[in-house]
Amino acid sequence: MNMHQETVIESSKIKELDLSNTEIAFSDKSNKELNKAYWLFRLMKNNLLVKVANKLALISIKMKLPVKWIVRRTVFAHFCGGEDINDCQKTRSALFILVLVK
Repeated sequence: MNMHQETVIESSKIKELDLSNTEIAFSDKSNKELNKAYWLFRLMKNNLLVKVANKLALISIKMKLPVKWIVRRTVFAHFCGGEDINDCQKTRSALFILVLVK
């Protein structure tokens, strides 16, 4: 299905997804994924930890230390749809299916 066809389907069948109902909003997430998100946000509430981790990450990248996998598996995995347009399209399609099913 190309993007134009998907848009046509979206405009005729898409429903409003009520994210205030957390049971529906997170129904596609496993307990492991929810726990990981919980701990990520819990750690991000600590301003000092975020500032120190940010500086350490930047220094580590400049020193060419292998830290990208940590970022990719934590913050990037939670907040980004992918590394390139193909990865993002996969994420978009998964979200589109979730909205249609609900």
